[in-house]
Amino acid sequence: MSGILLPIVVFLLIGGLASAWLLGVRLRREQQATGIMALAGMHWREFQRLVLEVMARRGYRQTGSTDMSDDHGLIELEHGGRMSLLSTKHGTAYVLGPATIAEFASDLQLRGATGGWMTTLGSVAADTRSLARVQKIELLDGQTLWKEIEPQLDPAQRAEIMGAVRARANRHVMLVWVLAGVAGIAIFLLSGRDAPAPAASQQAATPAATPAAPPRQPASTAAPPMTAPVPEDPAALASRRRKVADAVATLPWVDRAVWSTRSTLVVHLAGAPDRAGLCALLEPYAELRASRLQLQPPRDSDTPVRFIQCHAY
Repeated sequence: MSGILLPIVVFLLIGGLASAWLLGVRLRREQQATGIMALAGMHWREFQRLVLEVMARRGYRQTGSTDMSDDHGLIELEHGGRMSLLSTKHGTAYVLGPATIAEFASDLQLRGATGGWMTTLGSVAADTRSLARVQKIELLDGQTLWKEIEPQLDPAQRAEIMGAVRARANRHVMLVWVLAGVAGIAIFLLSGRDAPAPAASQQAATPAATPAAPPRQPASTAAPPMTAPVPEDPAALASRRRKVADAVATLPWVDRAVWSTRSTLVVHLAGAPDRAGLCALLEPYAELRASRLQLQPPRDSDTPVRFIQCHAY
């Protein structure tokens, strides 16, 4: 009975902890990343309309022209008799930095606005928020916007986004339990193999000549990775891109990975990147191995965004 107890504990521990992480932390991250990509796929005017609804719930209303924005891409808002400006940047690769803040602050001063908002589906550069607060500018990045826009989406659209993420999470959970079962079986077999022989039989055994070790075979050269043929079906190409993004997201130093464009993979880092390990996942795909990789540092990191490429076009 004691021989089967440890494998069962290992099976339940691995499967339970991994499932809790996948359906908790990882699922929320995937829903957020998928939602941001869905917003990025909208027409920019539709995205502006959703942002204006967020502002309306905060008590701000658009003034002036009925157009979404003026020639400078700015929207005037009014609240309590005071005028503010709103800037929207549509795109997941956009990064709000000090230069952008300085330009927007100049617009606020020229128009006599008391403050403003800068929104983007991308991210905010390190040490930029403190500069924005001094200029009375509030920054809303992709994660913050998704939390506020998600309740405004059409229920069918939101269900479609969440359903796809949930289905992928369930597949990962099933895979985790299979791997947990394999680990439990391996421990059970190893524990039986390592059981000591009875003392009596060891004493009765006579020493025998140690058989000569077989001649060592020369090591074979490792075969290069196979390159899968490039399919012509657009659905198959999209499936291969999703597989690469899912594979990159499993690396221990990666938080998540999403395609911002067909040729740019945004890798959100959780630690120091390993270029060789990252490129190895793209190598089998001829149409993806030369993709641009945007290494996005953690939100509180001072490390700048980096762009690398495993192969030249």
